[in-house]
Amino acid sequence: MKYHPDRYLQSRPFVKNLLAIHKLKAPSGVPTLDALNAVTDLFMNAYNVACFELPMEKRPTDGGLMRNEVSLFMHYANFHRHGINIFDFQPTLGELLRHTDVDDVLLSLIKFPYDSFYIAFGLQPHLDLWAQGYFVDGAYVSRVALDDGIMIEILLTTRRTDIDYRAKSNFILNRDRYYYFPMRLKKMDINVETALSGSIMEHRPFTPKDIPDTSGVYEVAGKQVSVFDRGGESQIEDAHANKEGYPVFLDALKFVINGLCYLSSPSKEINTRFPDDAPRGLLGKLGPGRKQAEIARTMSKLASMGYRKVHFCGDALQKEHTGIPTGRELSAHWRRGHWRNQAYGESFSEHKLLWIMPTVVRKDKGEPAFGHIYDVKDGSGETTGR
Repeated sequence: MKYHPDRYLQSRPFVKNLLAIHKLKAPSGVPTLDALNAVTDLFMNAYNVACFELPMEKRPTDGGLMRNEVSLFMHYANFHRHGINIFDFQPTLGELLRHTDVDDVLLSLIKFPYDSFYIAFGLQPHLDLWAQGYFVDGAYVSRVALDDGIMIEILLTTRRTDIDYRAKSNFILNRDRYYYFPMRLKKMDINVETALSGSIMEHRPFTPKDIPDTSGVYEVAGKQVSVFDRGGESQIEDAHANKEGYPVFLDALKFVINGLCYLSSPSKEINTRFPDDAPRGLLGKLGPGRKQAEIARTMSKLASMGYRKVHFCGDALQKEHTGIPTGRELSAHWRRGHWRNQAYGESFSEHKLLWIMPTVVRKDKGEPAFGHIYDVKDGSGETTGR
């Protein structure tokens, strides 16, 4: 249950049917109205079945759950379609990235390893969205090609500490809350701060959308039916949640953007393996000398148990520096890191990012040796980390 994709799949046994419908109705991967309607219909049926299994007093009355779930599924489906790739940033690397500024990073220097993937940086106690116990623990990151540019989509996932995520009815009783922020870019030679400001001006996430009120009395099958449209109220609630959660989103964005910069670097360290808690007995059946059929059965068994290979980032750094303070030590403080836009090449016409890693300044022990520099080029050629 460490990663959101696994928690999502565990608590929604009908997701496989949703994925099949999505693949059929949106074969190119681009969301269509037909796919959205088909997914909504199937989800409505699954939702009703799950509700009927709950006592009457526990059945939700807020219809916003449906809209929330359909939107979340669309992001999960995109992640699933592009290979179910999870990048797990080890705590030491994550702590260094957390203390690295991102506002001046040029988006043109960032390379996406996949068009959609998941970045896991662990539950962050200081990133409590809406101060209601929804702690940020990762993000779905997607890149969508547009006719006039690209769309970078970031969806922060949250995890509570008081919920058993193995419960099948969890998605109904405990809403899976997230924070979504899109950046539509017509050009890439702008920094993160400019992209954020432009997205706020274009999408106006903090202002309720003006939608028509369809409340009224309608005739259905010869009977008069009263309809109360809560769309306007939902827009107000969404805008309020976006505004209240934005400071936490900005803090979490350091993990996402710095993570993308790290993944763009040829000096990155990534080891793809099963998580440490995967069953040792099953992993032993994947070794040399095993038949392909046995390996396939074992991989399928591991997947059914929620285990798959993950891209772990920063293993060596984790072993080298296990004592990085978390900000609670009074005798130490952080000197923030940043990314330097370094000109190089003929007439200094090319640019690359240099990661000036943060350091911990201790009054009593001096400074530890956090002086690595990672190069990220915007063109071809080899680079080295120091």
